[in-house]
Amino acid sequence: MNDWRNDEQLLCHCHGVKAGVVRRVIREIKPRDAREVGRVCKAGTGCRSCVPDIETVMRQERTSRGSVLARLFGGLLGRKGSA
Repeated sequence: MNDWRNDEQLLCHCHGVKAGVVRRVIREIKPRDAREVGRVCKAGTGCRSCVPDIETVMRQERTSRGSVLARLFGGLLGRKGSA
């Protein structure tokens, strides 16, 4: 199982889309599903075998954003253990 954190790793072989491009699309347009990602960068629109990987990147980005917000708000509220 791949975690897709390497921006240079090829995620969609049909259209030559790297993980970093997919991550950037997810951050910029905040898509609801992999189909919306594909509309922007074509990833997942060929054979569709990378759709589960796009969904993995979407989950990683949601988790990452949640962690950053928790640290930020925890720091603002003076909670222990926040960065």
